[in-house]
Amino acid sequence: MLAVSESDPPLSACFPLANTIHRLSLRLVAAQRSIRPLEAVGWDDEIEHRFLRDQGRELPAVTRDTYRFRPLPFEPRRKLGELQDLERDIALSLGSREGAGCILTRMCREYASLVHMLTFRGTKTFVSISAKLFGTAGDAERGLSALAELSRRFPPRFVHFRSVRNAEEAQQELAERLRPCFPEWPNLRIKLVDNLIADAAAGSSYLKLRRDGQFTIADLRLLEVHEGWVHLGTSYNSRAQGICAFLRKAPPSSTRTQEGLAVLTEFVAGVATAERVRRLAQRVQAIGMAEQGADFLQVFRFIRETEPDDREAYQQTARVFRGSLPAGCGPFTKDLCYVTGLGDLVEMLKDRRQAALLPLLFSGKTALADLPLLADFERRGWLTRPKFLPAAFDNVGDLAARVAAA
Repeated sequence: MLAVSESDPPLSACFPLANTIHRLSLRLVAAQRSIRPLEAVGWDDEIEHRFLRDQGRELPAVTRDTYRFRPLPFEPRRKLGELQDLERDIALSLGSREGAGCILTRMCREYASLVHMLTFRGTKTFVSISAKLFGTAGDAERGLSALAELSRRFPPRFVHFRSVRNAEEAQQELAERLRPCFPEWPNLRIKLVDNLIADAAAGSSYLKLRRDGQFTIADLRLLEVHEGWVHLGTSYNSRAQGICAFLRKAPPSSTRTQEGLAVLTEFVAGVATAERVRRLAQRVQAIGMAEQGADFLQVFRFIRETEPDDREAYQQTARVFRGSLPAGCGPFTKDLCYVTGLGDLVEMLKDRRQAALLPLLFSGKTALADLPLLADFERRGWLTRPKFLPAAFDNVGDLAARVAAA
């Protein structure tokens, strides 16, 4: 099966409705291209260096001016107008209450909310919109229960031996592991970058590694599964979506499902570690503290109690406050998605009929709420089944039984 580019015609061009979905999907893909939230909210390495040099005694030097001096790659009013025009055309062509029209309308509104959120970086408005898009710590209760359940059913590993790779070595090892998974993706890249808040992050056709990062064998296995199998895998599969091209991009509702799917895959693939589970739960606690008024130093000290490395503790804390301020505003809550999305999926897997549809979540940047619609699109011939599916999901019935028994 050949990959489909964003300029290719839909697979069923003879059907006017399919053609309309394809055309509007490509407009949405183009409209959201410059909306890059994680790039827009990150802090420069110099802020980290100064904080660690001062041994964490002072709040990071981040003010609203920090964001003002980092202009967004789009003009907010123009971008909002573009999204509003697209939403209007979706309503006129497809309606906005059912089917693909409902999904596309929701995506337009979520991207518009992201534009508003980024416009107000460094303010309480940023935090308020973040909570509406990604939830609050109080929403993570079911996810934390799921995390505990899966830890009992699929016990995470304790890592004692720590053979460390530098970024160049990690780059080579991950390339050797991932390229065989995607043989028809010759432009898949693994690149080294600066100014990355995490050690790694996946893009649409690449995996970024922090240039000065250090990676254990367990880290690399985790990255292979989480960033490679799931985030790159869903990007790879989305390239074949000629009609449902909107599945190539992930608004907040899809982010929740995709991060939850990635964490679930860590467990069923046997690469989750005790340290990883601790950090996922700790992120929820840290966000909850910031919601209650804790500042950066208080959250940093809380994380430092269980995190032996100052730099890692700083980076985990910065994830909570990026886009906001170190004090007086509150948290950026995107990191709740790992746990809340996991809770959604574990609950879904308890329903056998829903569980049978789980592989469709790998067909692109999907949202769990859209699963019945995706199944309908597949029956109509509008959705291409995922070409790459992790082996752990070959027998969904067995997997669902194992998860439900947790």
